[in-house]
Amino acid sequence: MGHEGMDSRFDRCWASPRGGTGADGSRWRGGDADARRAGARLHPRAHGGWSWWYRDTDRARYRRDRPCGGCGRRRPHREAGDIALCTGFLATGRVADPEEVLLGWTGIGGRGMSSAATDAMRRVWRTGTFAERALMPASTLVALPGAERYPDLARLAFLPWLTVAAGAVERSALSPGDRLVVTGASGQLGGATVLLALARGAGTIAAVGRNSSSLERLAALDPRVRPVRSVGDRAADAAAILDALGGDADVAIDALGPAPTVDLTMAGFDVLRLDGTMVLLGGVRQTLPIPYDELMHRRITLRGSWMASNETAYSVWRQVEAGLLDLTALEVTTVGLEDPDAVLTRAEATNGLSIVALTP
Repeated sequence: MGHEGMDSRFDRCWASPRGGTGADGSRWRGGDADARRAGARLHPRAHGGWSWWYRDTDRARYRRDRPCGGCGRRRPHREAGDIALCTGFLATGRVADPEEVLLGWTGIGGRGMSSAATDAMRRVWRTGTFAERALMPASTLVALPGAERYPDLARLAFLPWLTVAAGAVERSALSPGDRLVVTGASGQLGGATVLLALARGAGTIAAVGRNSSSLERLAALDPRVRPVRSVGDRAADAAAILDALGGDADVAIDALGPAPTVDLTMAGFDVLRLDGTMVLLGGVRQTLPIPYDELMHRRITLRGSWMASNETAYSVWRQVEAGLLDLTALEVTTVGLEDPDAVLTRAEATNGLSIVALTP
């Protein structure tokens, strides 16, 4: 799957002592973290995955709390804590044969095929992302120093999308002044990509999508953003993108979700310059008809981007903290789970820079 299996949540979280019982009745292991949900972003398609937590502030001991290592004893119910991101992204750590999963959902890295290792990881850490309390491996926690002073924590529920988008922007090697096309820009992942590209100094950004209001919202952020409404025709969309950029694109990042055709993705490919780069970030299910000789003669670099590193997550937070990423552009609706169906229906109606955040 793509990045659909993602939410974001921030909780009061404590690293486990040796022994004890987790939220779901399972036994604590060294390196576990026990958390109470304080908030979670609801995916428009009612899915979730990357998460926010409060955790213990005892950093020296925390560094020893590895899933495969020892664990210092702690009081399990300490009220104070740093705000941290729980990526939910867990790897086996085997360099020769790496395997990775997105906990709480169905995301499996690599070739997307389950194995005894991935099955075991998902079986051991099985708490759902909307749970009031969750037991997660401490290696998935990324501390965000100073986040407790952020004026509106609900806006931080968008940080996971920014983190995944940042992984794609990093892999694209986007440079200041570059021309960028973002296909699927009217979605939440596409909107996050536009925000990251602006912070990185992109010269001109063609924000391509189908939702006019979302595109207009992006265009209002900065004059470098040029909205392009897709008409569903590959040649026509490519021509509109070239017109918006004023020439070929240096970089194309595809953030489309499941789409009926690959035409819009291929329109992004068509507008790349010689030696350009394309990064696939979204959830398109079809096979892309990319001609061998064209890829070779244009020397196009084609890359995939699934999830992101803990270092990238921390870098995104630093940009937010410094004001380079302005989250006041978001439209945030906070909800509870008294009526789950109504809440999920409301989340499904959001797109772009609008999000629904689940709070206690």
